[in-house]
Amino acid sequence: MKLFKNYYLAGIYGVVLISLGSLITAVFYTGTHGEGYSPLNHYISELGQYGVSQLAPVFNFSIILGCLLLTFFMVRLGIYIGGKFGNLFSVTGLIAGVSGTLVGVFSMNNMHYHLPVAFTFFRTALLCSILFSGYVLFVKQNKFKKVISIPGIITFLVSFAFVFISKAVPQAAKPLEVPTTARPEVWLDPLLEWGVFLSVLIWMLSVALYLKKNPKN
Repeated sequence: MKLFKNYYLAGIYGVVLISLGSLITAVFYTGTHGEGYSPLNHYISELGQYGVSQLAPVFNFSIILGCLLLTFFMVRLGIYIGGKFGNLFSVTGLIAGVSGTLVGVFSMNNMHYHLPVAFTFFRTALLCSILFSGYVLFVKQNKFKKVISIPGIITFLVSFAFVFISKAVPQAAKPLEVPTTARPEVWLDPLLEWGVFLSVLIWMLSVALYLKKNPKN
């Protein structure tokens, strides 16, 4: 299959699918207080909350299928990197991709499972960005130009802020806890979560397009 030979296509298709699913769901979203969706004060997972998000199945399906494609892409990327470094990246990418897929399987309606898989995804995505950027910058190799490390570095910085820094700032509610009263206009935790989400997608799309433009890879 073309997808298996040109594995960068899995990265491109995965990012496009997740992006479209999120955008379409957000456009038609109406919250419990009649509010529209805003990344400034709504968690990503709220798009997949059944009984609240009108197109929750669309969002969850896009996350499941999109993350499966990205899982394949990251595992194959690790194989291309090669060696122990590549093996470690493949394993980490596999965990990140599977946990991301399970975010779509276990929506916010099932927080007992949703929280662990969501936190696993964010932490392993952080590790993936560190591994890839470290490989490009500090390992002697001719597979990637150093400029392609920039999206990974940005992903690392945003992920670090979300995983560690935001927890030191007082919040309106606990992580992934939907407020029962009016939301703050700008809520740091979901805002940083969206930052991680978008930076991961941009990073993966950048690497996939880089590989597409360099057929020898």
